[in-house]
Amino acid sequence: MNRQFLQRIRENDSSLTNIELYCKQIGDEGMKELAEALKVNTYITYINLYNNQIGPEGMVSLSEALKINTSITYICLYGNRIGPEGMGLLAEALKVNTSITEINLSGNQIGNEGMRLLADTLKVNIYLTKINLYNNQIGTEGMRFLTDALKVNNSITKIDLSSNQIGPEGMKALSEGIKINTSITEIDLSRNQIGPEGMEKLAEALKVNTSITEIDLSRNQIGPEGMEKLVDALKINTSIIDIYLNGNQIGNKGVKLLAETLKFNASIKEIDLSSNQIGPEGMKALSEGIKINTSITEIFLSDNQIDDEGMKILADALKVNTSITNIDLYDNQIGLEGNNTLIEALQYNYTIEYTGIANDSGKIKELLKYENRKQRIIEWMPWKNHHICIKLEPRFHDIVMTLLYLFFIPQIFLRREKRKLRYQQKTPITKIL
Repeated sequence: MNRQFLQRIRENDSSLTNIELYCKQIGDEGMKELAEALKVNTYITYINLYNNQIGPEGMVSLSEALKINTSITYICLYGNRIGPEGMGLLAEALKVNTSITEINLSGNQIGNEGMRLLADTLKVNIYLTKINLYNNQIGTEGMRFLTDALKVNNSITKIDLSSNQIGPEGMKALSEGIKINTSITEIDLSRNQIGPEGMEKLAEALKVNTSITEIDLSRNQIGPEGMEKLVDALKINTSIIDIYLNGNQIGNKGVKLLAETLKFNASIKEIDLSSNQIGPEGMKALSEGIKINTSITEIFLSDNQIDDEGMKILADALKVNTSITNIDLYDNQIGLEGNNTLIEALQYNYTIEYTGIANDSGKIKELLKYENRKQRIIEWMPWKNHHICIKLEPRFHDIVMTLLYLFFIPQIFLRREKRKLRYQQKTPITKIL
């Protein structure tokens, strides 16, 4: 550890609030030195210890510091080797610590035993709101421990359980916690092999849960059978806004089931259907849903089997849809003919800002520019053709035009700024750091 840096921490340098020590190989000895300095510091709020070879011995020192420190609100321990033993030490510290609200424990091999120790802490800790447990070899037994904690915990709002070993049985256990918990708003369950059976249990929980707004179910092999169970839940659930289903082998059959639900669902705004073997037949059904749906603003369809025929069907839907702003069609089988049908659709559509298609001549990019989309809105304005507006006296015509310029156009483009903010808040680097 750098001596001058440690001295600044010990002397309580008020200008030092964030510590970035990722990949510094500080090890257990370095952790011991840092922990001693943190015991007397009252300004540091953020500490990143990603990939530093910190083991149980180092966790002894850090845990003692966290029992005393009252300023740290975020700590990242991703990619160390704390294991169940280190998790137990940290869990005891978190029972008394009142400042930490977010912790990243990804890639630490805590296993089911470590999850048991952490779960005991979550039953009493009321300050943690976000916890990342990505890739920790937590299986069915660990999910049972977590479920017991989630039934009584009311502070956790975001939890990442991706790339563990949950499986159908683990999902069955976790679903019982989801039915009761009312604080979690975001949950990542991607890459957990839950399959159709696990999806059935989760779907039952989502029928009664009213707090979850974002759920990631990517790469869980749910297939058309699991999609059928999820769709039944989405017919009832009105809280889910963002849902990620990429890489689930749902195919044309699964997307047909989803399309029918999208005709009536008014809560989902963002949906990821990438890498799902969706072809022209599936696009035909999905397009019918897109024609009617008015809530979806972003839809991801990259890496499917959409060809020129599928693009033509989708383009017809985009001519009438007024809510979608982002549609990702990257890495499909769309050729020149499909490009041309999309260009034609964009002549009518004024909300789409992004298509994900890279192999165009520049015409698509030109149509997506803010100024050109705004001009298409003006050309679409009802007074241009509507028989009622034609009968308006000039002074009323001017009033209508002024009101639309003041309220209608700004509201449409305000969504773009809101979406940018959302992307900044959930930037992918947070999973690593």
